[in-house]
Amino acid sequence: MATPRLLRWSSVLVLLSLGCSGSTHTATPAPVAPTPVVAEVADAGAPAAEDVPAAPSSEDAGAPVAETPLPPMPTGLTGPTRPWSRMTDREKGRYMDERVMPVMTALLQAYDPAEFANVTCATCHGANARAVHFHMPNTLAPLPAFGTPASQALMARERRMFEFMGTRVVPTMAQLLGQQPYNPQTHQGFGCFNCHAHEAAGDAGAPMTH
Repeated sequence: MATPRLLRWSSVLVLLSLGCSGSTHTATPAPVAPTPVVAEVADAGAPAAEDVPAAPSSEDAGAPVAETPLPPMPTGLTGPTRPWSRMTDREKGRYMDERVMPVMTALLQAYDPAEFANVTCATCHGANARAVHFHMPNTLAPLPAFGTPASQALMARERRMFEFMGTRVVPTMAQLLGQQPYNPQTHQGFGCFNCHAHEAAGDAGAPMTH
């Protein structure tokens, strides 16, 4: 059962159109070379690291800022043997169950074990996932275009989360899907807006809750 904060997540675990149903097909993962997160701007994927506001210093806040380090990037990640776009819904569902969920559950629980004590398909796809055939975006909070004042305000409030999403979740999911992180030059690859809708213009910087 997902908490309100669980359903806010970007880029989070899942994909363009996928399922979590069973299948009789077993895919043997093929290695995908790890790739660094590409800076994503202009309504694209994850923000560049330098775009995420720094945590306030002790001089600014009047007291030392204690922040838990981010979990390490998973290693040894592989993608499916067939391109994701050519897999059937049943094959995607089984691949998600057997390959994606274990990796992403461990990563999310390392980030916040209390918030992510029970990771399920609904964590990213929403409680109505089956009704919408696991289509993404669905219930995750919309994101403002990166580089806008609304985006900067949201990053300031959720700095650690944006860093986690941009440097851990997006590249992990890209590798598990056999894709590259979003490239703003080619407009190809896996990014935040594979899972999050674009926030309507003028809907400035609402808290990331569902």
